Amino acid sequence: MDGLTEQEIADKVGYKTASTVHKRIAKIVGAYEDYVTVEYQKYLDKLTDAETAAVTEMVAAAVSAGKEIL
Repeated sequence: MDGLTEQEIADKVGYKTASTVHKRIAKIVGAYEDYVTVEYQKYLDKLTDAETAAVTEMVAAAVSAGKEIL
C-alpha cells in the first residue's frame, strides 16, 4: 500500500484508527528484525574458523586504512 497514509490504510482494512495501523506495522517490523537477527546469527555460526579469520582480517585492514565500518 505504497503512498497511502496510515488512516487511508486503516479505512481500507477496516481498522478504526491510524494508531492501530501504526502499532500493527511496528509489530511486523519488530518481528522481521528479530527474524533477520536470528538468521544472520545462524549464518555467522556456520562460518568456519578460516572464514571468520578472513573476515576479521578484512575488517582490520579496512579500519587501519581509515574506512568506517558500519
